[in-house]
Amino acid sequence: MNKEKLEEISMGLISNSGMAKSSAMMAIQSAKENDFSKADEFIKEAQESLAKAGQIHMEVIVQEAQGQQVPFSPLYMHSEDQMITAQLAVEMAVEIIYLHKNK
Repeated sequence: MNKEKLEEISMGLISNSGMAKSSAMMAIQSAKENDFSKADEFIKEAQESLAKAGQIHMEVIVQEAQGQQVPFSPLYMHSEDQMITAQLAVEMAVEIIYLHKNK
């Protein structure tokens, strides 16, 4: 894998992860306002963005499993960190919304 491709993958991960985190936060805000249908829509958007990030991430995993060398990149490392953080944000948002619905 060349450096340019890894940068493209990294930016895709960062972009989709950022969208997922933003949607998760908007879902929490909607739940605080007792607008649970909107909160559910934002969670769906967040999960779709995470799915896109996961697909992009899987490209790297598959290539490495096929024996292609993936060079070390601080940008790629950062993008994976953003993806993991987004996954946690969405999971926490789902739980926070549940708590607001059942208070």
